[in-house]
Amino acid sequence: MKNNTLCLLAFTLLAAIAHAQSGTRDSIAGHARSLADTGKLKEVIVRARSNNYIEQRIDRTVVNVSALASNSGGNALDVLNKLPGVLAEERGSISFRGREGVVIYIDDKPTRLSGADLINYLRSLPSEQLDKVEIIANPPARYEAEGGAGIINIRTKKIKGRSFNGNGSLNLGMGHYFKSNNSINLNYRSNKLNVSGGLGWSASKKYFYLHRQRNYQYLNNASHYQVDQQIKEISYQYGFNYRLGVDYDLSKYTSVGLLFKGSSSPYHETGNYTSRFASPPAMPDSTIYSQSAFNKTAHNNAIDLSLRHSFNTPERVLSANLDWLGYTANGDQTLQSDTWLPPDSLAGIYTLISGTPLSARIYGIKADYTDKMTTNITMELGAQAVWSIRNNRSDYFNKTGNALYPNQALDNTFRYKENINAAYISFRQEFPRFSWQAGLRVEQTLAQAASFDTPLKPDTSFTLRYTNLFPTLYLLYKPDSNAKSRFVFSAGRRISRPGYQSLNPAVFFFDRNTSIGGNSLLQPEFSTNLELSYSIGSPLMVSLLYSKTNNEITTVYKQVENTYVSTQVNIHRFVSAGISASSSMQVCSWWSVNLYSELMRSGYKGALFGGEMYLDNHWLTFRLSGSNQFKFGKGWSADITGAYRGRDLSAQSLREQAWALDAGLLKKFNDRVSVSLAARDIFNSWPIKRTVTIPNASVRYEGWNDTRQIGLTFSRRFGKQVAAREKRTGIQSESERL
Repeated sequence: MKNNTLCLLAFTLLAAIAHAQSGTRDSIAGHARSLADTGKLKEVIVRARSNNYIEQRIDRTVVNVSALASNSGGNALDVLNKLPGVLAEERGSISFRGREGVVIYIDDKPTRLSGADLINYLRSLPSEQLDKVEIIANPPARYEAEGGAGIINIRTKKIKGRSFNGNGSLNLGMGHYFKSNNSINLNYRSNKLNVSGGLGWSASKKYFYLHRQRNYQYLNNASHYQVDQQIKEISYQYGFNYRLGVDYDLSKYTSVGLLFKGSSSPYHETGNYTSRFASPPAMPDSTIYSQSAFNKTAHNNAIDLSLRHSFNTPERVLSANLDWLGYTANGDQTLQSDTWLPPDSLAGIYTLISGTPLSARIYGIKADYTDKMTTNITMELGAQAVWSIRNNRSDYFNKTGNALYPNQALDNTFRYKENINAAYISFRQEFPRFSWQAGLRVEQTLAQAASFDTPLKPDTSFTLRYTNLFPTLYLLYKPDSNAKSRFVFSAGRRISRPGYQSLNPAVFFFDRNTSIGGNSLLQPEFSTNLELSYSIGSPLMVSLLYSKTNNEITTVYKQVENTYVSTQVNIHRFVSAGISASSSMQVCSWWSVNLYSELMRSGYKGALFGGEMYLDNHWLTFRLSGSNQFKFGKGWSADITGAYRGRDLSAQSLREQAWALDAGLLKKFNDRVSVSLAARDIFNSWPIKRTVTIPNASVRYEGWNDTRQIGLTFSRRFGKQVAAREKRTGIQSESERL
């Protein structure tokens, strides 16, 4: 702890010194865009240079994706892993400041995906389609209250110029296997009509290797045993996404828009699993060899109809949205397990075949109104309603010879209906050196779940009805008249509802002795988040952070008969507190540096598995990330980025430290044509290493993903390009819940 504290203090001191040396080169960019579009206080945005990688704003951190050459040729998942405080793992979780429960948006629209589906979608989205990423730790009242750890809003590139224009990119990459990410964006505008669209497609082959060792210790020493597992998975993924938008100006103050967007992501995975059982003292007992073939194709399509009217003045704005989303996913798996006894005897063959079709429909309506009541007081209010229905069927069959027999102990049909109604109001007032904004959001949730075709399982049907208030508060104070320093305080209450798949009691088997399943008894979690920040002149910001979550939803592990099971439960309490520091420095005319660090202490408290295990765990974690940007002239530029994560805690899991280094080289031949070379995780130094403690056992993991890769990208622009107006949809409370 002492060493981590010294590291953070040293970083802060170095950043302050660098700022003092570069202060004469920095400039204040002025006030940000109006709250009518962003839902936040007007603020001073400080930039060291026009293409700065990171911009600090009063309620969010904005990252310019194209500022780093090493982002070229990658995908959205690669970009997220370079964001300050963000960790996006290949196996399905995304966290911010060590906390899961982050809501992912694309252009202010929820992805409506979670877990592996979300990761696969982000991997299919080429980084060349991305413009900016906004990290909003404590969203204002106009945002849905969903997401205890905040919002990450990915904004894609949009072009808006007269006549026909666009941009495109082609990428070829190589890790252990071949990869490619490609995109094209087009736009046509004539008088009052604007038509824009984009396509993205990708192909990748990846590997995942894991060694897992489970040691079981019981009161009866004769029952001790050990399981040693070797896992090798090879996956093939193809991604396709599209966007087509039409905007028409009915008058000078009124416009309507229609947006179609969607994605498709076929996925195929083959796995080979070896489980060796041994009894003390390391006497071989049996070995199970498992082969898995898993296929899944997901389709996600959405339609948004929008209206915007400005009432002859930019301060009075009415906007409305009607939304529809359709999601389908069809997965199937064949899992064969052969059991061998020493010295070389085949004891049995077990084959499980499963099919898991899923469908979801979501409908939403949303309206927002902004009005300037007096010369310096602005009011916002709005209402929203979302209806959703999800159907999931899980069919399992045991195979003997060529015959299939239904496995009724595993079969499950799950239907979940939900209606969320919300309304909010907020006010802001601005003075020369002090500003405030306060908001209140109310959300009513009505949910009903039903299980069918489960004759050998208990009935897990339930009904939920609850109403909650979510206040938010922002305070901004500038101690000096020239606004070179400022204090910002924010506070808010958030909710994280269980994801649909987390509620579904169906089980997925990685191998015969390892599975993951849902928990229909999950309840929503509630978080209180506080942050106090102080910035000194140029973007040097130091923040004190605190968050407390009741009924924390987290992943846990336990042994059920012969199977190692992971699921999600509510833990009584999760608390995190710490300090973060970030800085952007112009070292010299051709070299700029961005740094971010945080020192967080996190802890879990609560009983698991009906009191069989009690958690009272705490851990101090240090995280550091940074980027160096170099401008060499004649169109040449480069960057080197790195990240370090100290040992951190997640309920029963203690994860080992890891670090990674990326680099990129960019050559701009002119304003339209560029070629870049990017390398990620150059030293292959971001492994999966952790220890999990379960009742009567400890489990040790050590694994690797295909994270080291290099890629070459060609980009071409044509036509005049101007930033496009961005729209918001009404389906926002359903993000990340499929």
